[in-house]
Amino acid sequence: MDENLRQAILEACKPKSNQLNAVDLEASPRTFEILNVREEKREIWVDLSDDVKPWHPCKGMIRIMLKVWGPNWQGQRVTLFREPSVLFSGVRVGGIEISHMTGISEPTVFDVVVTRGKNKSVTIHPLPDELSDDERKFIDQCKQDIAECETQTALEAVAFVLKQKSPVVRNALRDVYGKRMKELSN
Repeated sequence: MDENLRQAILEACKPKSNQLNAVDLEASPRTFEILNVREEKREIWVDLSDDVKPWHPCKGMIRIMLKVWGPNWQGQRVTLFREPSVLFSGVRVGGIEISHMTGISEPTVFDVVVTRGKNKSVTIHPLPDELSDDERKFIDQCKQDIAECETQTALEAVAFVLKQKSPVVRNALRDVYGKRMKELSN
């Protein structure tokens, strides 16, 4: 398939929305740093790193974050994923849930309200508070390597190496990689 056509199809599939949607996480979970938390019209909005749309967490995820972090979420990190069993108006549509977060030292089970009178248990895993020095050095070098790629084939070779790395490292490079791929496909 022609790369331009592939990119056009991917763009056409993106939801037109002002918020991060479960479908945005369909390919894989992503780890974000929380940049800001704000309240608009009695709803909580979380601004995330990587220039993604804001996340509008459900009440269950808000309660988990409050239990772990209290009201100070800025600077904390979460790994978000698409949970296919989430219901909306009784219809299974999928939603965004937390799989990993900073502030806990071992897997922790939380009870989340599914519907009135019905709870489910959710296990959240610890997320290291920071990247190691080696991971930071690798990310910096990889950003330089990505910028120097002159063909899509060269960029795909970088992607092959990235597949061997942790999700935190891959997430840190996802947007840089995507931007360069887009530049090379034009």
